[in-house]
Amino acid sequence: MNSWATVPFAVVRRRWMLWLSLVAAGTALYYAGLLLVMVLRFDQVPNYAVLYHVFDSYLNIWRSTPSAADALHIMANEPLFETGFRSPSFGIAEWTLTIILPNLVQVMAVSALGSTFAVLMRESRRLACPANHADKAALGVGAGIMAMCSASLTWVVCCASPSWYVALTIMGVSLSLAQAIGAYYTPMITVGMGLFVVAIVLQARRIAAANAVRVGR
Repeated sequence: MNSWATVPFAVVRRRWMLWLSLVAAGTALYYAGLLLVMVLRFDQVPNYAVLYHVFDSYLNIWRSTPSAADALHIMANEPLFETGFRSPSFGIAEWTLTIILPNLVQVMAVSALGSTFAVLMRESRRLACPANHADKAALGVGAGIMAMCSASLTWVVCCASPSWYVALTIMGVSLSLAQAIGAYYTPMITVGMGLFVVAIVLQARRIAAANAVRVGR
């Protein structure tokens, strides 16, 4: 592990079971956290949950849509799972947490990056590397951005498809401002993911330096 660029791959390869466990746990905890936020915000326990037969839906969409590009776009927005609170009086969902495939892939990717940082930090501690809080700061800011941008929520007040900026509205931001912020989704995602990479690189460089010192001895 003389080059810092190979450090993350080498450490993850050695700790692959821990890494996979952290990825799975991080993904599950993210959605559980979102659900808890909704319950606390509205003081309502979910009263329905639906696990969709998504493969049947994909097949029907593919067969019935002439354009392959349109079919893929529609398939990407098909829900995999949905839970929320449905009004007993009107029968409509007041709020929902919806998981769609692109959202799930994004959350898992973020969890994978966070898990990589976690196993690197464990390796760093094992090697007694000097403490440096820059990587943790980068990870914290990146995690905050990605946690917000990865939310897939609906609220009857917003009258829209599941979207991450609904989370801003739920937190008290006006709908017009939340939608304006939503226009910067791609730059925010880029910055959030970039900060994760920065945190991993900083950890990897410290580990590579510590290994170089040990070899030099």
